[in-house]
Amino acid sequence: MTGTPGCSTRRPAWSPSAPTRRSAGRGPTARTSERADPIGYTRGGLPAYEPVCDLADGGMATVSLVVRREGSFLRPYAMKRFHHRNAGDPGIKQMFLDEARIAGLLRHPNVVSVLDVGEDETGPFLIMDYVEGLSLAQLIRARQISAGEPVSTQIGLRILVQAARGLAAAHELTSPTGAHLELVHRDISPQNILLDLEGTVRIADFGIARAAGRATETENGVLKGKLGYLAPETLQFADSDHRVDLFALGIVAFELFTGRRLYRGGDVKETANRILHEPPPDLGMLRPDVPDGLVELVFSLLAKEPELRPATAREVADVLDHLLVDVVSSEGPTPLDDFVRRQADVEQIETRRAQLAAAMDAPRAVETAAPPARPRWPMALGAAALAGVVLIVGLGVGMGWWAEPSEPETISPIATDEAAETAVGETPSQESAADESAADESTPDDSAPDDSTPD
Repeated sequence: MTGTPGCSTRRPAWSPSAPTRRSAGRGPTARTSERADPIGYTRGGLPAYEPVCDLADGGMATVSLVVRREGSFLRPYAMKRFHHRNAGDPGIKQMFLDEARIAGLLRHPNVVSVLDVGEDETGPFLIMDYVEGLSLAQLIRARQISAGEPVSTQIGLRILVQAARGLAAAHELTSPTGAHLELVHRDISPQNILLDLEGTVRIADFGIARAAGRATETENGVLKGKLGYLAPETLQFADSDHRVDLFALGIVAFELFTGRRLYRGGDVKETANRILHEPPPDLGMLRPDVPDGLVELVFSLLAKEPELRPATAREVADVLDHLLVDVVSSEGPTPLDDFVRRQADVEQIETRRAQLAAAMDAPRAVETAAPPARPRWPMALGAAALAGVVLIVGLGVGMGWWAEPSEPETISPIATDEAAETAVGETPSQESAADESAADESTPDDSAPDDSTPD
């Protein structure tokens, strides 16, 4: 398979060249074709997920495009797993699995679903929806390049209201017994907000931020993560709750409507100090065309004290919805799906679809002996953008976090990521995330948000 911008052909540990697995105590496993070794097995011993290609490779994890045979059908999914060095830590692995199982209960149109959680000899992995589209970071960057200006008020509101609804669903999630699960994303950024070709906005990577943070924790107090989107209480190691996601959503809103980074300094310490001490910006100064209600909402979302922010994401979604209704009534509707399709990389999308078609037409490997049982936990998981890493030193930090993505992260060509988890895959998305290089943290404050791949 020829390498393409959207789908790397670099062979992972489980590539077709890997040795054939042997079933412990049952002799070798005979194969009737040259297919790549499947990843994970069904209870009956048959292969569950067959690798197609890598979508993205960040500092913390790798996202791959896989297919699973379901009766007479083959369906594409995005698989995410921590790098081997992280998966070997029992604490990280357990946190990864526990958080993923909770996220698997979350079912909402604006969230990339976690569909399965499993573990094999390589370590734990998550299966998510494969989404065709692009990340919000890629969209912001594309607008800067193609139009030289940020999105319109209506398009921005359509994106934000869906993102807020996804957050509300997560924050309100309860267990089957009715217990509130207190699910918080903790890594909201343009890289983790995906847009598919139908105009649906999805939040990716729910349920893995805590494990990612644990994986980057060091003994000498180093914090890694998307520093420019962390709430003040997170930087101060104070008690925090779902309102850290609202603070991050406020930053995303500012960057979406202005096309420039909000919190970025000459170094990480300066960036952190700006978040902690710089007054919230006045969006209306840079975008006098947006409604006053939006300016006030962004200002409140960026309040340093959690109690001064909106109480819930549901409240934020309601405000945004009312603003959107007013805008549409005055200027007429502007469909989000048409807008997204115009920003997408059609050539890359077609290439990815051809790769999927080839994978689905390939002969199926037949197992003549069932492999040893592997624990599997079906569930819903979602989200596929990987994030680059931002290193924070000297801030008295004792926990790890995901860093800024290196390059535009691409979700599966307009297919989805992290959603790749529903896997989004426009030119930049799950897959593009892997291809893009990490953003330079020294970029001027007025530069567009990094659209690189998350870890």
